[in-house]
Amino acid sequence: MLVTTEFADKAHDLLKYIANNKGYLVNYELRRSSGQTYTSSAIESGVESVINKRFKKKHKAQWNRESAHKVLQLRSSLASNQWAQDWKLVKQYIYTNAA
Repeated sequence: MLVTTEFADKAHDLLKYIANNKGYLVNYELRRSSGQTYTSSAIESGVESVINKRFKKKHKAQWNRESAHKVLQLRSSLASNQWAQDWKLVKQYIYTNAA
């Protein structure tokens, strides 16, 4: 099989990427075998559930980025059971700034 220029270019780009990002690449097998988290699926699932509740196509509402960010902060607080702690901080901020 002959190596095409396109293949060689892609292989070169891959090797360059690996060399430049060596310090950031995760050894998934090492993490798995040592009992560490080696996948982001739990985090991705959490993000999907928080975002999809509002942004699935069946919902007709259109949101701008700022409003969406605020709603996602609230949903994340509820989903992570941090609501009571977060609300306490908000009340403290409101009372401090209202005085």
